[in-house]
Amino acid sequence: MDLVANVEFAEALMDHYLQIRLAMAERALQEVGDNVDILMVTSDDLGMTDRTLISPALYRDLIKPRQKRTFDFFRARSGAKLYFHTDGAIYP
Repeated sequence: MDLVANVEFAEALMDHYLQIRLAMAERALQEVGDNVDILMVTSDDLGMTDRTLISPALYRDLIKPRQKRTFDFFRARSGAKLYFHTDGAIYP
């Protein structure tokens, strides 16, 4: 609900969570170095079996920029392939 009703809060929460996730990832990458071929960068539930959880416009505005930061973070630190998992059918 806050993605629409309280965007400022939702963005602050997502940004804080992203900082924590990337700090943990930084530490993990320091430990494994170049010894991995595939990195699971995120696992987000973006859809149900028959529709998306949020509109494509809301995804582009709020979620996609943070996913891009995540992907860019890993690409800058590893040559491994990135694995992105999402639950649901996210066709739109």
